Amino acid sequence: MSAIKKKNVAARRDQFIDSWRKFAPELTLSGYTLAQFEVEAQQSAEVRQRLSAAKTEVAGVIIERKQADKLLRVKLHMLTDVLRGTPGFGYDSPFYRSLGFKPKSEIKRSVRTETVIVTQTIPAAPAPVSEPTVPASNAA
Repeated sequence: MSAIKKKNVAARRDQFIDSWRKFAPELTLSGYTLAQFEVEAQQSAEVRQRLSAAKTEVAGVIIERKQADKLLRVKLHMLTDVLRGTPGFGYDSPFYRSLGFKPKSEIKRSVRTETVIVTQTIPAAPAPVSEPTVPASNAA
């Protein structure tokens, strides 16, 4: 199997340019000189560089978003707590419910049941039975 298939385009570009420079720098292929090909191949490298910079920018923006979301979450909790304590907008208000909370009047209280503890006694193992020993008869 050829090693060519295992390389990405950038690695193939570099290998092609290096080989062309070493073995046939004056050769023109399909109307391209080595210098012309290097200029066109540079476009791919520039796009890759811009993509790398964009990925770095996105990584930074993701951190900013996480920090902003954390602050917003704290503010939302604070405002929800204030809403619960505002007369007319407490736990059973339509506003409170529209925020996705369950009104107090709809919360079912759990009924506690008495737990019955069942203890099981395990009978003791029977004592080993020994065979009665017969005294040896005195044979004369």
